[in-house]
Order: sequence, then C-alpha cells, then structure tokens
Amino acid sequence: MARRKDGIIWHLMDAPWWLSVLLAVVIYFALSYLLPSLAAESDNFIFNAIAPNLPLIAPYFTFMFLFPAPIAFFKQYKRKQSYLTTSSQIKIRKNTSPLNDLSWVEFESYIGEYFKFQGYHVKQSFSQKSDGGVDIWLTKDGELSLVQCKHWKTRKVGVQVLREMYGVMIANNASKMIIVTSGNFTSEAIAFGVDKRLWLVNGSELVHMVEDGRNFQNKPVISKPENVSVVEHRVCPSCQSKLVLRIAKRGVNTGKSFYGCSSYPKCRYTCDC
Repeated sequence: MARRKDGIIWHLMDAPWWLSVLLAVVIYFALSYLLPSLAAESDNFIFNAIAPNLPLIAPYFTFMFLFPAPIAFFKQYKRKQSYLTTSSQIKIRKNTSPLNDLSWVEFESYIGEYFKFQGYHVKQSFSQKSDGGVDIWLTKDGELSLVQCKHWKTRKVGVQVLREMYGVMIANNASKMIIVTSGNFTSEAIAFGVDKRLWLVNGSELVHMVEDGRNFQNKPVISKPENVSVVEHRVCPSCQSKLVLRIAKRGVNTGKSFYGCSSYPKCRYTCDC
C-alpha cells in the first residue's frame, strides 16, 4: 500500500513550480481538445462514450495539478532564503555550528541549494524512504554527479559508507560521487577515496568553500608549503594533495595538532589527528 506522500501531487510540491503549471496546461488541452478530437475518428465504443464528458472534467483535473504550483513556489523560496541565511551565519561564525543547527532535511536542502548557485541542475527528494545511496542528482555540461549527505555532528563517516557509495556511483554510471558531511571522515575512509572519483567534503572544508565561494569542482593549484611536516600516507580528499601536520595558533584549539592540506590557502581542508 502506497504511503500518503508517494502520490504525484505530493511530488509536484517538491518539484519546480513551473512543472505543475506545465502539466496542468497539457492536461486541460488534452481533455478539452485532443482526446475528443481523437474519439471522433475512433471506432472504439467506450472511447466514444467517454469523450464527450472529458471537457466537463477538464477544469477539475487542471485545478488538481495546478494546486501544487504555489506550494512548490513557496517551498523553493523558503529553501533559498534558508540557504542565504545559513551561508551568512557560516561566514560570520566561521565554523560548522550553523550546519549543526540544521535538521537532516534542512542540511540536504542546503547542499542542494549550494549546487544550484554553482550552476547545476539539481534533482533531489526529501522523502524519508530509502534513497539508494543518492540524496541529490546533479547534471552539468552533460555529466552526471551524485551526492550523498551525512548530517553527522559527532560520528565520523567510515570506510564502509564509501564502499557503498562507490558501488552506487558505478551502478549509475556517474562521473563522480560527492559525499558531504557536517562532521568528518575517518582516516581509513580518506585513504579509500583516493583515485576513486569519490569527492569527500567534511564540515570544515564546506565552511571554507562557502566563505570563499568556491565550486566543488575547482581543483586548487598546488603551491609548495613552507615550514610544514609532510605526512606521506595521508591525502587530501578534496584535491588529492598531501596532508601536513600543523599546530593551531589561535582559536579554541590553540596548541593542538591537526592535519591540513599542503596546498593551503587554495584548499583549506582540515581534519583531526
């Protein structure tokens, strides 16, 4: 038995508002003119019996499919405003706290809006049903990219998740799989993602990308770091540069060690030791 929110009307409320309007126009034209015209040329008894009543019911079906349009428009406006508000808070606070304040649905919505602002065609469903490993479908310049969002505040995304996402990417013949988390990745997950078209974005990197207005696809120009200790076995999941051991010189973590991308400031990926 289908759930209440699995019907086409419910899906139209989350689709672009113009899609509802387009369907309503097509349905009205089909019921009022096209189908009666076809019935006149048909020998089908049932079709001929129903056809004269189609123009009478056309307004009702048209209204039914037009009804989701203002709701969809309001939802899209609300998502855009929420995105702008959260981005503004990120730029002010310069940390992941605005992301942590979001619900999982709001986090997925935020990531979807981010890609829209980057010029991607975004398709996403906010259903609680199993998504098959794909939260957002992206298309740009003929390429398909998939996104999986993990709104984890304390847990780290492990290697098992990446293995599953890699299989999903291959099954869908996508150019890449982007895994975005508000938290962080384990070292095993980072190592697994190397050279597998898996783009890993943790909360800290996402904050820097919002601050800088950078695109997920922009690979930084690798510059030679100065006075840093290179760690050969750890690689930045965002640009594939080497991670280096650094010491925090300011903020609440002053004096603590952390790994940072060797191509800083072009890439600002960081993770805990």
